[in-house]
Parts: sequence; structure tokens; C-alpha cells
Amino acid sequence: MKVKKIQILYGLEAADAGALKHLMQLVCHLDRTLYAITVMISPNRSKRIQQEITKMKALGIGVILLPMVGKIHLLHDLKMIFKVKAHLKLQHYDIVHAHSSKAGVIFRIAAWLSGVKKIMYTPHCFYFQAQKGFSRLLFCWIERLLGSITTSFIVSDTEKEWMMHYRIAPLSKIRVINNAIPIPEYLPTETAEQVKSRWAIPPDHLIIGGVGRLCKQKDWPTLIYAAQQVILYHPHVQFIIAGEGEEWDHLKLLISSLQLEHHVRLIGQVEDIKNVYTLFDIFVSASHWEGLPYVLLEAMCFKLPIVASDLGYQAVLYDQKNALLFTPGSVQQLTDTILSLLADASRRKALGLAGYEHLLASCQFSEFVRKHEEIYQLKWEL
Repeated sequence: MKVKKIQILYGLEAADAGALKHLMQLVCHLDRTLYAITVMISPNRSKRIQQEITKMKALGIGVILLPMVGKIHLLHDLKMIFKVKAHLKLQHYDIVHAHSSKAGVIFRIAAWLSGVKKIMYTPHCFYFQAQKGFSRLLFCWIERLLGSITTSFIVSDTEKEWMMHYRIAPLSKIRVINNAIPIPEYLPTETAEQVKSRWAIPPDHLIIGGVGRLCKQKDWPTLIYAAQQVILYHPHVQFIIAGEGEEWDHLKLLISSLQLEHHVRLIGQVEDIKNVYTLFDIFVSASHWEGLPYVLLEAMCFKLPIVASDLGYQAVLYDQKNALLFTPGSVQQLTDTILSLLADASRRKALGLAGYEHLLASCQFSEFVRKHEEIYQLKWEL
């Protein structure tokens, strides 16, 4: 007897970095004998998007391009809501699952207007986390309003804490699924020595690295200012930042003004990012706010000691055990932490190994997929 497939529409505007990676890993690994998948995605935010679209289509996943914009634009956003609503009226979906803030607004409203019974939302970091004062209160209110039409929020432990603190939705609507990565897909194709040779990095230089979008959220200036202090004690250490974004010119100017051109390198977007991780001796994430970024899991996969701003990464990072945490924005704390690790190779190794063991034990990719499928198959209504 042929099983009727569950029809799912995914929506994503921020077609870049972690949100795109999350969506791709999810839709490409769901059981396609049980699910018929369509993805509505914005084509205008990522150089990677075309290859990802090709990959999805090869797997039989429907792809529809919807030109959303990241910034708030009421007329354009209303137009997108009605475009999605029109599509939902033509094609029956059992589930609409919105990803990231802009799609979270557009797709949840369109699904509600169309009478879709299961409306799900994965924020990839709530928009209000980046706001302060009245703006934070306003966007919290908007999230509460949208929460009333949302069947389920699928979030990380960290995002759950934010939701509970600001009373975004009742606990019954919150489902925690932390990010995970398929470890076998991260096997490097080059050694650290080969990558260093290709980029003309002396083989004996230690590398402190970061990966992520070049945006204010990631607070790259704190790392750059820390680099200025670190090289006073370790002139052969190099800092490498992989990623692209709107802060590129600003960061290049900062590096130049501090005369760090020979010590801090922006290498842009790297297609095969796993080979970059082989370069690093220490991994740093200095973000002001996050959900659960994939870069931390990837650093764990490569057994790297992690230095991260303390953002309450519940159930993933444990200070002094598998990572060293510092106060967000504190250049001095970050500097001191990096210096302590540079002076202690055995501690670097121990932290990296502890992170890898935690990844194997608690961040299994099969569970990430299974938990989503479990939620999709629950029978409930708003």
C-alpha cells in the first residue's frame, strides 16, 4: 500500500551561512519516502545558493525562488506574504516550516491566512536578540503575536532560554533540537601543511582562526584588537578569518590602521571550509549574540580548542572543560585566554579532545533528523 507523503513547504530568506547550511542538511537527509519537500528560498543573498539549488533539485526537492529582502520593507514584505499565500492556495501542504526572521514573518502569516494546520518556526537566532531598549520590547511583542499562530518553535537550548525569559510562547510550543553535523562529510581533502604551503604560511606558525559572516553580530573587531596584543608576545602567530559580509571594508581598514596586515588575514568565502579548519590551532568565536552556530560544532569536529564569548550555549560548551569562555566584547579577557592557550599545548589538546568527545556523545546528526521527523508526524492542531 502506497504511503501518502507529508507535504512540507520550507521558507528561507537568509540564504547564507548557518541558516542555509541547516536547511540543506535537514531537507537533504529527511526520508523522502515519507515527505514531499518544497523549498521557497530567496536567490539574492548568497553565492552558494545556485549550487545548493542544483543539489536539492537532483534529490527531487522542489525549489521556488522568492525574492525576499533582509531589511524591513513593509510594501515588499506584504507582497511576499500574498505571493506565498497564493501558492499555498494552489498547493496543499500539511506543514509550513519557516526559517530565519524574515521568512518567519512572511511564511507564518501566509500559512495562517491560508488555514495551514501546522506552522513551524526555526529562528536561527531571534531578531530581538540584536536589539536593545524599546526596539527589543517591540520585536518581542511581534514574536509573541506571531507565536499565537505558530504551532511549534524548533530552537536550540540557548534560544529556548531567550524565549522563556521574554515569554515569547508557552513551553508546550517549544521543541528543542540543537544543531548537529554529519561528521563523515567533514573529512578534509588537504593536510594543514598543504594548505599552509598554498597560502604561503610558514609551517611553524600557529594559527588562531574564526569562521563566519563578516557582520556586526560576530564582533570581529574584538578578535582583531586581541590579535594586536597577542602578537606582542607571539610575533609568529597568525590570525585568519574566513567569511564574507558587509563589514569587509571596515575590517580591512581596521587591520590596516593597526598595522596588522602581516598578522591578520581576511580570506573571504572558502568553498571547501573543512580544509580551513585543518589550519587552525585555536578557534575563536567572539559573537555578541547567537543561537547555536555551526562553526562551534565544526571546530569540535576538528578537535580544536574553542575560545568563545559566553552566550549561554546550553548543553554544548562548558567553560574550562571543552571550551574557554569570556565576557562578550572584552578584548582583555580574550587576549589573556588566547595567551594562556598559546603557552600550554597540552591544554589545547585536552580541550579539543573534550569537545570532540562531546560532539560524538551529544550532538548526533541522526538524532537531529529523527527529532524533526518526530515533530512533523505529531498530530496536533492550533
